[in-house]
Amino acid sequence: MRYQTHMAKNHLAIDINTSAVRFVKLNGDFVIQEKNIRFTDKQDYRYKQQLEEFWEQTGWKETDFDDVSLSWSEKQTSLVPVNVFNESDKESIFALSFGRHVQNDEIDYNRLPVQGVVNVFSIPMWVKSFFVIRFPRIVIQHEGTHLIRGVFSGQTFKLKTKLVVHETHFLMLIVQENNVQFYSSFEWNTPEDIVYYYSFSIQQQGKSQLTNEIELAVGAGAELDTEQLKRSLEAIHGTNVQVLTGNHLIEKYQQLCV
Repeated sequence: MRYQTHMAKNHLAIDINTSAVRFVKLNGDFVIQEKNIRFTDKQDYRYKQQLEEFWEQTGWKETDFDDVSLSWSEKQTSLVPVNVFNESDKESIFALSFGRHVQNDEIDYNRLPVQGVVNVFSIPMWVKSFFVIRFPRIVIQHEGTHLIRGVFSGQTFKLKTKLVVHETHFLMLIVQENNVQFYSSFEWNTPEDIVYYYSFSIQQQGKSQLTNEIELAVGAGAELDTEQLKRSLEAIHGTNVQVLTGNHLIEKYQQLCV
């Protein structure tokens, strides 16, 4: 599967959350190199120093890359129709969705005009303050934004589900008939939790009997036995699911944002 058609460039795609970061050097659809680090100290003021040390260890230079993009993942993400967003503001929408325990300067949003929605989410200041100074032209967006843009760059008439699994949460996107049918994040401890939330959501959508192509992706720092999850999904849903594993799915989708 090809995610983009423009001339191949050296692209640094960054996948980051509060647990870990993954730096992937891409040339077109080819992964040239990958470097990962798990954060050992998860206090806000300690992240930048860990990122600084990690970047120095890579031996890479900012000038090595034509494009740099970042995918931030955190479970507080909400899609709202663009007309609702235009009549309100990001702070009010976030408070309505998640309460008011995040500072206003940590609330951000991405517009997805093709789908007519806006993704409202929280992102800590340390992410932007480290990466924007180092890469002034970087494109920073929420993982869900990359995921939606990437999915809709292909065929979306048939039922499809994308599951991006992180250390303690996962993002689920269901599309059909060229529309977003469902989008939400859930916490998980065991693969059975993921199976439960998927099964419940697909049942609520009234789509349990339809053939569904499910693509699994694993975020930075997450440990997941994808084969076990695949077997569990197939045990419950049988031939109604076709489970695929997408290596570097979000990183490759990031190429569509630059």
